[in-house]
Amino acid sequence: SASDDADAKARLLPAIASGERKATVAFTGDKGCWTAEGVAVEARGEGDAVRLHGAASFVTAAHVADILLVVASTPGGLAVFEVDAKASGVGIERLESWDRT
Repeated sequence: SASDDADAKARLLPAIASGERKATVAFTGDKGCWTAEGVAVEARGEGDAVRLHGAASFVTAAHVADILLVVASTPGGLAVFEVDAKASGVGIERLESWDRT
């Protein structure tokens, strides 16, 4: 859901800071590019609602998150949308990897 910054801060930050809720940022597309051009999710107005279309890849800790902060392209530029990780239409596939650094 879209909200103004003050509303989002008041609702989300205390729960995230206390550990009551976990959040992660869904930004990159399937190429893992951390630029505006790499965003693969598009927000489209559909009636009175906004629906997100596309997929974000390489989302750190998505499998344990309660909240996905999804970066999506809009006609006005990039915007961040709060998405319940267990909402209908959300799919999370865990990617096992090994960091060799």
